[in-house]
Amino acid sequence: MTSYDLQGDLKIFLAMVDHLVPYVYEKELFGQISNRYPKLTLGGVLMRRHRISALRDELAPEQSLAFEEAVQKLETLRYEWLSHYQDKLLQEFHSRINSLVYFVEDCEVSWNSCDANWPNEAEKRTLVAHVVEEAQSLNIFDTEHRAVLTKLDQKLRRFFRESAFLWDERLKAAYPFPQYWWLYGRPGRKEEPQN
Repeated sequence: MTSYDLQGDLKIFLAMVDHLVPYVYEKELFGQISNRYPKLTLGGVLMRRHRISALRDELAPEQSLAFEEAVQKLETLRYEWLSHYQDKLLQEFHSRINSLVYFVEDCEVSWNSCDANWPNEAEKRTLVAHVVEEAQSLNIFDTEHRAVLTKLDQKLRRFFRESAFLWDERLKAAYPFPQYWWLYGRPGRKEEPQN
């Protein structure tokens, strides 16, 4: 389990929102803010908004105000650049799904690397969840997208074993089971039938 840095996440969120223009209309999926921050994606922005919202009571008043202003800026940008925003969401959805499919295929070959890489892959699946939620709110998540996600989750569940929550306990309320089931376990081998 990793420790969650709320103030650090807030700094990243504020920087990401500040860099959404020109990012949102550029072709590249992964934007660069600086070497100190993760790559900029809409999924990363949405995940941080979700986590910070869940722990907002822990922010100092000036931090809470800065967060609210950034959320409003995000909402404004979403509608000013709606077509580009929607395209970027779907671009990220497909990219993350493809990455997770490759991960599942690797798991079928090497269980050790599968388990070692699971925390990063679980975060990717969480980013997908936030992208999907946003795409649904914009009515751009259709039955074809749903089928792709369902197929991925079926593959993930084949080797998934429930266990402890992967992230800091403070985030548990923001990511309840079973909605975020992939955060409550790790890969594991299927039991071989006994003769």
